[in-house]
Amino acid sequence: GDHVESGAVLVELDAKEALAVVEQARAEAAQAEARMRGAREVRVPPPSAPPSAQVQAQVEQARRQVERTRALRDKGFMSDAALNNALRSLEAAEQQLRSAETQGNAARSATANANNEEAAARTALMQARSTMQAAQARADDALIRSPASGTVLSVNVQRGGAVISGREMLVLAPDGDAEIAVRVPAARARAVRVGQ
Repeated sequence: GDHVESGAVLVELDAKEALAVVEQARAEAAQAEARMRGAREVRVPPPSAPPSAQVQAQVEQARRQVERTRALRDKGFMSDAALNNALRSLEAAEQQLRSAETQGNAARSATANANNEEAAARTALMQARSTMQAAQARADDALIRSPASGTVLSVNVQRGGAVISGREMLVLAPDGDAEIAVRVPAARARAVRVGQ
């Protein structure tokens, strides 16, 4: 029965693992930047190559999930937060696709020119940034915030317990007037009064 304001943190999921990945990727990005600064100015244009079918399939699956979530949100079955999560997943998948394309290009370039340290460092930097962004998105998702001011009616999770995707964690009744639609048989309509 606690009252909460819009944007208040309702549930905080464990984000230690995601934050550790963020820090590791940040260190890898700094190392790659240092390698790029120290690399020679040799630049060989890499040949293009298609990314892996698995990464492309993940992007397509994420796009379909966004479409499904948007349709369900438009019908009132999903929240804006669920749509935002689906959009973040799509962004992460697209970033992985770009990273896979870059990594594939860099691998072919490294084969053609083993001395191209700058290209390898750039690939490592992009991959570290991609990993850091995806991990940061997971860490950001660890804070479940109230979409509106209201009253918490029930909490269906326990401290330290597991959270299952798609399961209701809590129920929030938004502030404001409630409307109830009731069908009354015509024979009983005369008995209905305002304020009952």
